[in-house]
Amino acid sequence: MLFTKSIPNHLKKSSNSFTIAVAMSGGFDSSVVAWILHQAGFKVLGFSIKHLENERMDSSSCCNVNDLMRAKILCSQLKIPHYTLNLTEEFSKEVLESFLLDSFNGRTPIPCSSCNRIIRFDLLLERVKKFKADFLATGHYIKKIGNKLYEAEDKSRDQSYFLSSIRKESLPSLLFPLGSYRKSEIEQNGNFQTISKLMKSFQKKESRGLCFIEKDMKSFFQRQEDTFKEHIKKGRLLDDNYNLLSYHNGLHHFTIGQTKGLGLGDYGTKFFVLRKEKNDIILTRDEKKLSIIAFYSKLINSFFSLNFLQKKKIWVRIRREGEKIASKLIEIKKGNEKTVLKIEALEEGRFHALTPGQLAVAYVEDSKGYYLAFSSEILGEKEYSG
Repeated sequence: MLFTKSIPNHLKKSSNSFTIAVAMSGGFDSSVVAWILHQAGFKVLGFSIKHLENERMDSSSCCNVNDLMRAKILCSQLKIPHYTLNLTEEFSKEVLESFLLDSFNGRTPIPCSSCNRIIRFDLLLERVKKFKADFLATGHYIKKIGNKLYEAEDKSRDQSYFLSSIRKESLPSLLFPLGSYRKSEIEQNGNFQTISKLMKSFQKKESRGLCFIEKDMKSFFQRQEDTFKEHIKKGRLLDDNYNLLSYHNGLHHFTIGQTKGLGLGDYGTKFFVLRKEKNDIILTRDEKKLSIIAFYSKLINSFFSLNFLQKKKIWVRIRREGEKIASKLIEIKKGNEKTVLKIEALEEGRFHALTPGQLAVAYVEDSKGYYLAFSSEILGEKEYSG
């Protein structure tokens, strides 16, 4: 079994005519993709991205020195070229600095989405085309059928939420060979035992955290506070009647729905972070207040006409592992610099712990499943909040 279901038939029929670049993180999935394409007869080029400075490329992060070495070894075993692209400057400016500024200003951003959009599917795609690659393939779990991106067959591995910001103009050049399979199918296939052994020899663990967080988020922010001190917003902790409870040392220490680490143990009751207003954190004892019917978001990327989508029933997910809420796009405000959307839940649906800075990703359902409609950044209940 070659696991080529996700590769268009017209490519497979003349595979030796096409060159495919594979984005290789050094992990199991991208290594399997390189093997699949090589066995299918394509000319394969392996590309890895160096995006962290050497002193931070330790074994606790993804895409570290060991990962790059593993990718090189696998390419050597397959007898395919391997290249490492240094994108540390671009990653630092476009992803890391943006993440820090957003966080210190009170939002809760998703740097993985920015990295996918800017680093992996803009810059990397641009670079591999200079090597005469016809396509860029990755080990992400998402299905591409025609000009649509669907949730992966393996729902527990589906990465459509984080990949929703890929520009639709890039889709013709992208391949996702694993999207039609469950990961367990692939792991149990005897063809990939060599890759599994290579992972184990480097004691490679599957990475799901942020690549630039070495220990925990709190200590990471503490190391950055001197550099970004003019952006840190200190303020008050207030209850939902605006009574003063305490003070805080920065909005970045809090996210919507948070209950721990508030420093309010003396009150003997459980508080939830309800929202952020300017420099203040508003708390509530009533968890039901975290559920809302409608919200505003800023459009990042749309795969289809918004006017078309406004006539459709959409399904909106506001966090990667959250449920999809049946919704309606009820308002579109187009400005010079941004397009603001108003999304409303249908029937009994509610959006819980809506968090400014996170993604609101919309899907449309058809006979093949749920496909990506648009990606947007959550603003909040009010158009310009967050």
